[in-house]
Amino acid sequence: MKKLLICVIFILFAISAFAQEIYPSNVGSLEAIVTIYGNGAVSDLKEGQEVKLQTITFQENEFQKILEVKEELTMNGRSYGGNYLLDEFNNKYVLFTISENGSFNYKITARVKTNASILNVPDYEIRQDTNDEIRKAYLKPTEKIESNSIEIITLTKNKIGSENYITTVDKTVNWVNDYVDYATGTDFSKYYLTQKSAIETLLSKKGVCDEFANLGAAILRVKKIPTQINIGITFDGKEWGNHAWIGTYNELLNMWIPSDPTFRESGFVDATHIKMGSFSDITESQAKAVFPSNSNVSFDTQTKLPDVNIISIGYFGEVMLEMPSEELKANKWNKIKIKATNISSGKVYAPISLQKNYKEILVKENRKTLELEKGETGEVEFEIYPQIKLESNQIAKGIIRVNSLSKPLEKEVVINAGTYDGSGEVVVEDITPIAHEGVLQISTTISNFYPENKEIDINIFGGDFSSTEKQIIPSFSSQTSIKEIPNYSIVPYSISITTPTAQYTQTIGLEKQKITIEPKQIEKKSIVEQKIGDEKNTTEAVQNNPIVVLVGILIGVTILLFALLWVNKKYV
Repeated sequence: MKKLLICVIFILFAISAFAQEIYPSNVGSLEAIVTIYGNGAVSDLKEGQEVKLQTITFQENEFQKILEVKEELTMNGRSYGGNYLLDEFNNKYVLFTISENGSFNYKITARVKTNASILNVPDYEIRQDTNDEIRKAYLKPTEKIESNSIEIITLTKNKIGSENYITTVDKTVNWVNDYVDYATGTDFSKYYLTQKSAIETLLSKKGVCDEFANLGAAILRVKKIPTQINIGITFDGKEWGNHAWIGTYNELLNMWIPSDPTFRESGFVDATHIKMGSFSDITESQAKAVFPSNSNVSFDTQTKLPDVNIISIGYFGEVMLEMPSEELKANKWNKIKIKATNISSGKVYAPISLQKNYKEILVKENRKTLELEKGETGEVEFEIYPQIKLESNQIAKGIIRVNSLSKPLEKEVVINAGTYDGSGEVVVEDITPIAHEGVLQISTTISNFYPENKEIDINIFGGDFSSTEKQIIPSFSSQTSIKEIPNYSIVPYSISITTPTAQYTQTIGLEKQKITIEPKQIEKKSIVEQKIGDEKNTTEAVQNNPIVVLVGILIGVTILLFALLWVNKKYV
């Protein structure tokens, strides 16, 4: 009897998926040499005049040590050192003072050691206010964080129902990560060069790290959790670059706990996050140049991406992952079980994710979280669908990578030929109400996990409004649609969605008044210019301002009359 010849197909993800050595969310500690760059030019500076250039530099915090740092500016073959100063948020800046014309370059190099400690963060019911004046600044609405707007208040009321610290932060981080699409391609350049506010991000559903952070901070401030914007450098899995994330104040620990909506890290950030500063609004993180009004200065702090040379790297060690060797069937849904054991000294909220670096395998939900007490073992289940054409005498092999608070777990899977068995699901991923400029927008995102198109029914009613419509959701895809209700009433609206596998209902509550801050879109310039006028320009400014002239004349007449009276008194 002849043995059946088995052809083994190594699918593409087994070859190329893990070319990068670092997957950020696994990194628990890091030591590296980091260099950031800037440049500019000075012209028309007169003898005896100075230009002061101020830019943020590296500083220590609870999770970061600066082992050494050097700030240096070079101009016309000369080297300038800097002095340090602190701003109102206690951020550290280096101040360069130069007194000549020409082009300059500067670089700041630091040896940085980060430790992404997973703290045993205590939970508590959120208070509605704080008496601490410093923390109050992180509850107020700002230019890019419109936390008093009807848009953000309505969103928060309907999406984040928790009143406890940990659950509120976790729900917010995860929802923002799911809701906002990270801009890529030409969109990336557009979003990278401008800073969109929380409302703008809510409406567009797209952005980069600034937008994720602004929307997350706005929601958390509505929930009365003081929230700051952190800026710095991080690794996205491909390259190092400038980044923004958030910090929330925990009253019981009396400290700021970092989270990152862009990377879906709640209650911690991985050790590739190298922090530079914290602010109440992203627009406050700009550099500054102070110079005489007769001169001209250009000052750019984002001339190139930072250089990061890794000295050492360590993985998290909070959990131990286990996954049995799996044999899967092609063209049908398979279940994979992952076990995680908490081997840390306290409670952890362990994110478990399948790394999405393979085209041939669909994953129904690739991120889950396990709440584990010390020593506890938990289990999560992932559903995957290998889209591979295999003959009965063929198998495919590949590597599935699981990430958590540990060294990555890589497991080989064997995929045998299979046929579709009719299994699948249509899932309502999100229903989000957006009250904006007198219109209620109801955004729905629905995913079809069948290999064929599926029809759904959407019914919305409330007050005098009623709508019934059908939609076709293409196979293996997600579809977002928006239904607008103009001149909506302040009444509850109900939405009901019927899919081939389930029925979803949600009631939407609305607010009575609209309070907004008009978003001011500014270019992401790295400089705030402040000119110091000389005598000539001051005179011109006075001449061009009649009110100033009038006040000056009145003051002069008053002084003259007083002098005359004083003289008369003296000689009578």
